[in-house]
Amino acid sequence: HLAPPDVAIVRVRRARLDGARALAAGTGPAAAHQAAAFRVRGGGALAPSTQDFDAVMRARFGSTTGRIE
Repeated sequence: HLAPPDVAIVRVRRARLDGARALAAGTGPAAAHQAAAFRVRGGGALAPSTQDFDAVMRARFGSTTGRIE
């Protein structure tokens, strides 16, 4: 079974391979044309167990998704 970090690594590697294949075929990677996908914030937060995930994200990043609007 894969843990969430493993799944993320697989997805990143798959995206890189797809981008490399697209470049080899003469087209650019699709991700290069999706600027909104790169407007996210990384970071961590410590919160009480009584606070739900969405509340932590809103307090820490101003958004439940971490996206920069």
